Amino acid sequence: MSGQQFVDMVVESDVDAAAARKILASCQLSVAREFGKHGKEWVLKNASRYSLAAEVSPYFLLVDQDDDACAPSTLKKAGSVRSRLLVFRVATRSIESWLMADAEALADFLAVSPAHIPPDTDAITDPKAVLVGIASISRRRAIREGMVPRAESGRKVGAAYETMLIEFCAKHYDPMRAAPRSRSLQRSIGRLQELEAELSR
Repeated sequence: MSGQQFVDMVVESDVDAAAARKILASCQLSVAREFGKHGKEWVLKNASRYSLAAEVSPYFLLVDQDDDACAPSTLKKAGSVRSRLLVFRVATRSIESWLMADAEALADFLAVSPAHIPPDTDAITDPKAVLVGIASISRRRAIREGMVPRAESGRKVGAAYETMLIEFCAKHYDPMRAAPRSRSLQRSIGRLQELEAELSR
């Protein structure tokens, strides 16, 4: 098989979808169809039927680890989901970890020093909170007001948080540049490269 390879993907949210598109593209894979965007539990609940579909066509499933003890414990919740053309990965601890791994690009986007972004993003316990904290010291008012929640809102993120991260993914994020700073991203890219090689035979 030769030429551009297409993969269906199943993700938690629009931010995950934006990141997944760039990750797939970095592995010479294009998105055929997108499913999910109803949260982590929805992906885990429906993983088995996508695993069956992956017997005949390629699928990329992506969820966050969140508070689970480890990636295998997250995958265990989905039951038996092994198929030849299925890549099911867990972002440690969330997609924000993978985005922060592209430290220089994210720092430029947020208008902060790269020194504010932790070097080992997989080790961050609450990546979303860390990212919001970094945004709070941005030199750009639009970043501070968009990504940081108002004190009285009771929200964990600002109203434009997802919109801004989607913009970052689409215009600035480079998964290959990020991979050396995130072991879980690096392993996921490796599995997708193996899938691309399988599809190209």
